[in-house]
Amino acid sequence: MGVELSDAEMLRYNRQIILRDFDFDGQEQLKASR
Repeated sequence: MGVELSDAEMLRYNRQIILRDFDFDGQEQLKASR
């Protein structure tokens, strides 16, 4: 995956990332889809 999350984005999306079945890969895919 070519899109990585910055530290600020990790903090911003922390609630989603800790959800079951929605981890860093899921957030990176969501970011890449924009």
